[in-house]
Amino acid sequence: MSETGSRKNKRKPSFLTTALSDIQSKPEAGAGEGGDSQPARRARSQPGFEVATGQETRIDKSAQSMAVMEEQIKDLSARADSVLKVMPVTKIQVRLKLEEIDPELVDVSPENERAQDLLNKAAVADIYASFQQQGQQVPGTVRPKEGGRYELIEGSRRLWCARDLKRKYLAFVGDIPDSDVRVLSRTENEHKSISVYEKAVSFQKDISDGLYKTWEQLSAAEGISKGMASNYKALVDLDPVVVRAFANVNDITAKFAVATRQALSKGGKSAKAVLDVANQIAAQNQQALSAGDDPLPAEEVAKLLRTAGKEKAVEARRGAPEVFKGAVAGSELKKSVTNKGAVKIEIKGLSEDAVERILEACKKELI
Repeated sequence: MSETGSRKNKRKPSFLTTALSDIQSKPEAGAGEGGDSQPARRARSQPGFEVATGQETRIDKSAQSMAVMEEQIKDLSARADSVLKVMPVTKIQVRLKLEEIDPELVDVSPENERAQDLLNKAAVADIYASFQQQGQQVPGTVRPKEGGRYELIEGSRRLWCARDLKRKYLAFVGDIPDSDVRVLSRTENEHKSISVYEKAVSFQKDISDGLYKTWEQLSAAEGISKGMASNYKALVDLDPVVVRAFANVNDITAKFAVATRQALSKGGKSAKAVLDVANQIAAQNQQALSAGDDPLPAEEVAKLLRTAGKEKAVEARRGAPEVFKGAVAGSELKKSVTNKGAVKIEIKGLSEDAVERILEACKKELI
């Protein structure tokens, strides 16, 4: 075999082999240089033998120390990316570990008050730009579910941004007890308040879940006036089509909800007109947001919806003028409706006394 081949096949001694050789060849303490020295002690045996007989070499101890140190380093590293949080209801401490997870594996908790189906760029406009340019600055909170999925406790608007931008979602992950989920979910809303519509829907859910039996009981428990409770009920009654006409659900007011509920409760062409216009506006806003344009302003949306109901109501009443012929030749009464919805009455061929009597009858109806 050539010299080159010999070098290739020759293995470099390992750290363990070298250390063992040094230990075995080193003279014991007390040995002299000449023939008068004491006999050298028996060299230490191989590690495998010593382990089998219950003995440990210094190298075995060193390896164990290194293993312990590595475990300690791993534990410290893990704790550096985690926090201990005291739960608001159970008062137990839960360790939450910071992780980057796939946003498509996250399901928003049903206890979260924010309407997830109404989130869009307009609803997250205050955080979207910074999320896009600087990344997610504040982690959300989730807990593990079966099948490798997660339940989001708080941070749903940040989750929407992560999904829209195709990025990982930064979240604290921990085994949060069921009793604490509702409180933690609603804590998120202290940072970005939910709309009055979402609050109304949340209150309705509390009643449906049996937390309160009636709106009156809810009002007393939550410190809400009867008038405000009535407004919340009007908001809950809004047709989802009307809600989607607003690009940002925060723009829906209780006053608008009360007026729109009245218009829709009449049914007929007026109600259908409002819903048709709402559908058109929602589609228009969706196209604008997808193209990066501004949606229709909330004030204009509300005006269009109010006008749609009134115009159809006027159109339904307008029709052809009604003419009533009198017994006296040439006398008649004509009733018509103006473009603004006012009723117009024309009288022909009657005496002044007859006209006065008609006027008096009309005045009595106004009282």
